[in-house]
Amino acid sequence: VFKLGDFTIAVFICNDLWHPSIPYLGVCRKADIFLNILNSSEDSMGTEFDNIESWKIINTFYSRVFGVYNVCANRAGEEAWEIKKSVIAAETAQLGPAEFNNPPLERQIFRFWGGSEIVNPFGQTVARAVLHKPDEIFGDISKDLLRRKKILLPYLRNDDPYFTHRELQHI
Repeated sequence: VFKLGDFTIAVFICNDLWHPSIPYLGVCRKADIFLNILNSSEDSMGTEFDNIESWKIINTFYSRVFGVYNVCANRAGEEAWEIKKSVIAAETAQLGPAEFNNPPLERQIFRFWGGSEIVNPFGQTVARAVLHKPDEIFGDISKDLLRRKKILLPYLRNDDPYFTHRELQHI
């Protein structure tokens, strides 16, 4: 967490926002803006899980609940990796000596979906990048809007991180 002009910014890297205690710590440090840098590929969690939808929910949720701007920057494009299958996998498959000494390559393609966005403290999208290709987005961040949200969200004013700390010590 650091100050930049009139704003306090909490920086998160990808998986940090999947752990509710980490963004809460940013709010305890009086963050106005969450800046989250992603490297999220579309199919990284399998076909039953919609990574794009989940990130939209996460970004909106934290903005609404904590009354902060959420600036999320995600990678866009494709990357192919070739991975050598392990020797153990080669042994298990009972490959011949030539294949054992030179294990087959497995090609994986990662599709990074882009979709970077700025969400205001009321959970409204200020700007959203296109999906699946590089894009730039811009949006205004208002100290007045942050103030109005905090007035309407009084429970954060009365939050006691020391209570949370004491309860965590009991666990």
